Amino acid sequence: MRTTIVAAIAVALVACGAPQVSGSDWVTLKGVPAWRYAVHVPANGSGPAPLLLALHGAGGDAQSVARLWGWEKTLSDVIVVAPQAPNRSGTSTWRAGKDEDALLAILDEVRAKYDVDDSRTAIAGYSSGAGMAFRMAVRHPDRFRACVAIGGGRIHGERNIPTSVSFFLLAGERDRGFGPKKAERLAETLRASGVTAEAMTVRGADHITLYSKVAPAAEFLARSFRHGDPAQ
Repeated sequence: MRTTIVAAIAVALVACGAPQVSGSDWVTLKGVPAWRYAVHVPANGSGPAPLLLALHGAGGDAQSVARLWGWEKTLSDVIVVAPQAPNRSGTSTWRAGKDEDALLAILDEVRAKYDVDDSRTAIAGYSSGAGMAFRMAVRHPDRFRACVAIGGGRIHGERNIPTSVSFFLLAGERDRGFGPKKAERLAETLRASGVTAEAMTVRGADHITLYSKVAPAAEFLARSFRHGDPAQ
């Protein structure tokens, strides 16, 4: 059911004239055929560009994720890279502790091909992708300036949360899995460790409809790319 709804959103985005994935084709990670990704490249980019590594949820589609973030006007100068998690047990899912190397390899491959500003790189994820994004940001703070977690996210037992990464947690008012209270508690935990963290609630949204409500997160990322500290 969730995959069907995500696919319907992807069709609607294309019908509305959303930016197409670069080349409209998948890119296969060199030497690792099980891993592929989609890239949205700004049409009028000049100079080193910010980069967003965007992760789908369980059963999601990376090309629709690339279009979704590429559609945001506040991120019009941002290269969006959306990896597709390998199909495992009939669905495309992330494996905490086992997929980090592949994601970093994808990031490096894109950096080698495009003019990327390494000081303005962020990661975002939806649902299970949010948990993976959170893990990547905490464990690889040298690679990401900011992290967006939509409808998910948690601390994976890490004792030292990096203060160099800023976090934005987006929750649906009607989300029974990762609702406003859980998002705010996680933000409070981060702030108690000296980390910049915001939590926001999308009124009326449940876990499924939250998928396409990325505008507040895009604004957070735009501030982060401009100033380094999204609170500014």
